[in-house]
Amino acid sequence: MKNYIFYLFLFLMIFFFACEEESSPTKIGTDPNIEEIKMRDKWNSASTILNKVEVKVTDPQGFSNISGVFMEVINQSNNQVVFSDSLYDDGAHYFTQDGDVIANDGIYSNQFSSVQILSGAGDGDYDFSFQAFDKDNHQSSLTEQSALFGPNIRPEIVNVSAPDTLFSGTNDQIFEISVTDNDGNDDIVRVYFESQKDGSQTQVFEMDLFNTGNFNDHGDLFADDSIYTMKLDSTFAASKIGQYTFHFYVEDSFNELNSNVHAPNIFIVNKPGIIKDTGVPATTSRPADLQLTLDANDPQGLTDIDSVYFLLEKPDGTFGGNGFKFDLQDNGNSLYGDLTAGDGIYSKIVSISASNDPGKYFFHFYLRDHVDHLTGVVKDSMLVN
Repeated sequence: MKNYIFYLFLFLMIFFFACEEESSPTKIGTDPNIEEIKMRDKWNSASTILNKVEVKVTDPQGFSNISGVFMEVINQSNNQVVFSDSLYDDGAHYFTQDGDVIANDGIYSNQFSSVQILSGAGDGDYDFSFQAFDKDNHQSSLTEQSALFGPNIRPEIVNVSAPDTLFSGTNDQIFEISVTDNDGNDDIVRVYFESQKDGSQTQVFEMDLFNTGNFNDHGDLFADDSIYTMKLDSTFAASKIGQYTFHFYVEDSFNELNSNVHAPNIFIVNKPGIIKDTGVPATTSRPADLQLTLDANDPQGLTDIDSVYFLLEKPDGTFGGNGFKFDLQDNGNSLYGDLTAGDGIYSKIVSISASNDPGKYFFHFYLRDHVDHLTGVVKDSMLVN
């Protein structure tokens, strides 16, 4: 009997410890970890412009357990440290010049100029070395990223050729800018513009210009010269109307932009959309499920169309749903009876029940675009027996 009790006790103890081991959380480590580094790989050694350095850090105990990130810059030629500083995750609250955007999100930032880092050291290849620390005195492994410090001259825009007006429904119009870079045209990595509507500080859109020699797509005649172009048609004006300012930029391999920004004003004309045809059965009996269609177009393209809808006038002269707007869709959704998305045919399935009054129903169709033009009503009718 004593042996039985002993073995039963031993079994219960083994079972208890097995359950404890199974329920215990798996250890996931203690050290912070540097997951990503964002910084430019070429720095103009004579520049005093601040450049942001960002490091993404995680910690098994959460962002709040990270205490900071330390950075050193090391000259590859002699392995000497030429600069050191810290990165911060404070939303630029305590260190207003660090460039950090959101506090306590694990993104550590600071901003430095080339002159500040080199402090008299020469041009060449340097290693940026980063290490993260937490509040429990743990540290990440050293993580490095190399960068070249060297001389650079900013590219410049010599001339801009652009129309002063983009007319509604216009054919292709070519924008052309001439650029120069004393470091050679091969140093140019991107040419583009940003545009704002007058009176608004919000960037509306941006677009690249090309130097590919592809005339059909971009309007460019010769590749790899100093002239960059783009070709725009009326679809560019979708959702836009009025006076816009175009800011043109050239960016080189050092991520530096032209200092003199050309900013011509261009007026964008946007005309209303067009209801080309409606498809309503001439007559129907009750009950029935019917497909209604509307063929639409817009001088700025279909993307300028915001909504297509109808109001339903009943035989007694009142409007269904107290003037409710019944929408049609060009989304390829079978629930609307639409066959092909984006073909300009807007559709809707309408159910006629036995309780609906007989007589002639009138459909008042409307089209509204993204600049709030409302196309005048187009009527169609259907006799319900």
